[in-house]
Amino acid sequence: MDAVSTLRQNQILELLQELERENDITIIHAVESGSRAWGFPSSDSDYDIRFIYHHPQAWYISAFEKKDHIELEISDDLDAGGWDIGKMLRLMQKGNAAAFEWLYSPVVYRSNVQKTQLLKDLGAEIFNPAPVFYHYCSLAKKKLSDTATQTNAKYFLYALRALLCAKFVADKTVIDKATAPPVNFHVLVEEYLPANMQTQLNDVLTIKAQGGEKDTFEIPKELWMFANGLYQMLSSHKVTGDKCKDLEVFDEVFRKVVASSNISCFGE
Repeated sequence: MDAVSTLRQNQILELLQELERENDITIIHAVESGSRAWGFPSSDSDYDIRFIYHHPQAWYISAFEKKDHIELEISDDLDAGGWDIGKMLRLMQKGNAAAFEWLYSPVVYRSNVQKTQLLKDLGAEIFNPAPVFYHYCSLAKKKLSDTATQTNAKYFLYALRALLCAKFVADKTVIDKATAPPVNFHVLVEEYLPANMQTQLNDVLTIKAQGGEKDTFEIPKELWMFANGLYQMLSSHKVTGDKCKDLEVFDEVFRKVVASSNISCFGE
């Protein structure tokens, strides 16, 4: 957890324990999301804490639908929110990109190893590239069409990361079994950004790391043209995939996660 100080880690772990007590839940996976997980936070970036949890078994035996998520108001710079295991599984089945980013975030605060592995194994089995690819393309289009992106490091890096994620999914769909893209931006950069542009990108990353998220900075023309060219290429690309219709595979994971309570965690 290099991106998070020991003091912050302790504050976040205390917050997670408080959430468990107040809501009578068990958090099975808690991670950092957003720019800190991607590897390019600003000096004033919030901590985007995301977690997956479950209730005691009896909670799920009800004739009525219940709230399946928890959201806290931002306190200082801590932004926390989580999904019940049932919601997480439904979103994975739909191909929700955020669900896979939470699952594979490199910045992990707490994780029940076996229960999280059940989700990862399922994710590898049922991953549908189409909705993930089009999610990232849509995000890139939105950012690139905003004139502020040409002078804001945060917006540009969001756009570039989305483009590289989309390219990763498209490439894997063609040459190999489709998988979720790496959460760490730098892994994608090393694979896809031409070496002669990486120095320029490092300058953008340095400016973002040292400044505030609203600071303005003229994005180098070569990087801007690369991003727009990649978007044009991807916008004409077609990615297909099938949603897993075998709901039993999701229910099996659901039952295993909720039923077992004596599986080791780390980070507590």
